[in-house]
Amino acid sequence: QDEDYVVFQDIHPASTHHYLIVPKKHLKDVKSLTYNDIPIVNRLVEIGKQVLEQRGGSLDASRFGFHWPPFTSISHLHLHVIAPAEDMSTLGRFIFMPGSPWFSLVEDAVAYLERSRPAAPAS
Repeated sequence: QDEDYVVFQDIHPASTHHYLIVPKKHLKDVKSLTYNDIPIVNRLVEIGKQVLEQRGGSLDASRFGFHWPPFTSISHLHLHVIAPAEDMSTLGRFIFMPGSPWFSLVEDAVAYLERSRPAAPAS
């Protein structure tokens, strides 16, 4: 925890390591973010990597991502950090399935936010 973010262990862990990285500032969900919020997403990832390494998890076997509305359980942005991804149950693999309409890997979420970049002013 720091002044802007808090980390929780998921109450229904999908694998040995399953953490939620949450900004203290209320942000509804990843779809409500804009291009200007990419640094927030990057900070969530940074913290997630630190926590995972501190607690003995492997980044190589990890999955970082967000649930996509309307498939969110709470209306407050939180990053799922899961490792090892290959140890997830069948249900976990479904709930946290990359490329599904309900779960987005961080890379895909950032790509979505980059597409919302304001157009450069005409010269």
